[in-house]
Amino acid sequence: MSCTMNHLQRVLTLRMYMIVGLFIVPMIMVFLYGRTYCQYEAPYGFESSLELRSPVAPLTVVKDEPAKPPEVMKKKKTVLYWTKMFSSKNFYLSERGVDGDIFANCPVSFCMGTNDRNYQPVEEFDALLFHGPELNAKDLPKTRSANQRYIFMDSETQVFHPVPNRPEFNNFFNWTMAYRRDADIMRPYGIFRKLDTNEVIPPYIPAQWLNVSDGNVSESTSLLFKKKSKMSAWFVSHCGTNSKREDIARKLQEYVTVDIYGKCGKFQCSRANEDECYEQLEQGYFFYLSFENSMCRDYITEKVYRILDYDVIPVVYGAADYETFLPPNSYINVKDFPSIEALATFLRELSQDEERYLSYFKWKSFYKVDTKKHYIVCEFCKALHDPYLPRQVIANIYDWWAKGSQCVPPLEIN
Repeated sequence: MSCTMNHLQRVLTLRMYMIVGLFIVPMIMVFLYGRTYCQYEAPYGFESSLELRSPVAPLTVVKDEPAKPPEVMKKKKTVLYWTKMFSSKNFYLSERGVDGDIFANCPVSFCMGTNDRNYQPVEEFDALLFHGPELNAKDLPKTRSANQRYIFMDSETQVFHPVPNRPEFNNFFNWTMAYRRDADIMRPYGIFRKLDTNEVIPPYIPAQWLNVSDGNVSESTSLLFKKKSKMSAWFVSHCGTNSKREDIARKLQEYVTVDIYGKCGKFQCSRANEDECYEQLEQGYFFYLSFENSMCRDYITEKVYRILDYDVIPVVYGAADYETFLPPNSYINVKDFPSIEALATFLRELSQDEERYLSYFKWKSFYKVDTKKHYIVCEFCKALHDPYLPRQVIANIYDWWAKGSQCVPPLEIN
């Protein structure tokens, strides 16, 4: 009897060990692994392998992420404009006065945007756009999908649009859209296209400009030169700026005529008739003061691009690398002169030398300026459909925007 019981006990013990080994131990291992993984998992499902994209933009990036299946290209990407951008409900992504499908006619056009938060569950949108200055920590999405792109967007500098320095926005954004070259989607105020092919000169890499010295000047441009009689003009509504551009203009007025239009001067031209104002400028003036309100890297606004669309030479003042962004011999840079008096002397001499003055328009034989938003919109839609872009989260958007803007003090005036 005792032998039988001992045998039975050994069989039961062996089976108990087998049960523990086959079922209980793996369950414990899974529990411990899951607990350890969750401790190091970054917010919203992004893994924690750290990779620095730039000194001012620490990013958490999933490395070697497998490509998504090709059929994702067939799915329309939906974009929710979570905030307004000042008065615009679609972040000024459409042209002035143009409604409808802003992604129409793009090479990749399977995208749509809306500001209707009830259009579908928020976590089902592929991307959400947030305007930096209008971020509100009390008004953020309650739910979020790991595959969504939360996009920080701004068009001005950190000087004018400081980002709230709040912990709620750390590890919150995936992409940036701004005028800077280090933005995930660069949103310049203008681009250039090759005249013969309509090919875009990418604004986010140092452009390899053609030698424009052999270009031709149109007959209409030559005729305009003969009509011009006024030295320079400036359309401006902000009279006191961080760049102290108003001091440059005031000093320049000691040597040459500068007609100032708007709140800061005695000349008027209604912004309601903006096109007529620029035509009036082209007909009467040799130069236009394209002075930026902030001295920040990559910051070149419509003050330059819009003027380049007309036969007037812009006199630029800013901290951007103009040689990278603008065609050669298309502008005059204040910083190239030892003093404002030297700049004024150069402008006077240039206005009296027809051949030399007209040489500043030879670039138009090779390039044309494009100030429409369509290029940016198309790049945005293409990026949303790119299955090879890594997922990422920006650790500190305040550092990226504030430190990365690299704004510098105004130019010392001589």
